[in-house]
Parts: sequence; structure tokens; C-alpha cells
Amino acid sequence: MRTSTKRTKTERTTTRLTATEAALLGLLALRGGQSGYDLKKAVDASVGYFWKPAKTQIYAVLPRLVAAGLATRRAVAQHDRPDKSVHRPTAAGRAALTEWLE
Repeated sequence: MRTSTKRTKTERTTTRLTATEAALLGLLALRGGQSGYDLKKAVDASVGYFWKPAKTQIYAVLPRLVAAGLATRRAVAQHDRPDKSVHRPTAAGRAALTEWLE
């Protein structure tokens, strides 16, 4: 993620999102809490004809969004399956997405 100046999680500055970061934030904003797997399925079922990020790309971007304070991560235990991480956009994430769209 490129930033114009140094920032912390609590003090946001202008953030330049990549197209993938913005798209994933947009999906999180529209769909609420989603895992990387859920996001990949959503992309494949909707915009997958013209934008098809690799699963590894999605899983690489999500921790960056969390580290930048643009999304939160919550571990969810599952029966008979590995635990999953559910992500949601923060207020700063929604603001960065709105700025990117304008």
C-alpha cells in the first residue's frame, strides 16, 4: 500500500489504494464480514469475467488492510474445519474507499 506520508493506525493520512485493495474493501463494505475464501467466491460469481485475482493475492492483501487500519480481522472457530478469519472494513477503510472512488 502506498502512502503519501508516514502514518499510524490511529492517525490516517491520504492513502492510495491499489485497485485490488479497493475492490476487496468494496466487497467487504457490501457484504459485511467475509473470509478470504468468501471473497474469492464472491469475485468468481460476480466480476470474475473481467477481474480474477489469484487466491494468493487476496490472502496477501487482507493482512495489509488490517495492518493499515482499513479492516479488522476476527478468528472464527469452525467444526470439522480449520478456523477462518473474517474481515470487516473499518471507518478508515470506508473513508479510503470513498476517496479512491472519487
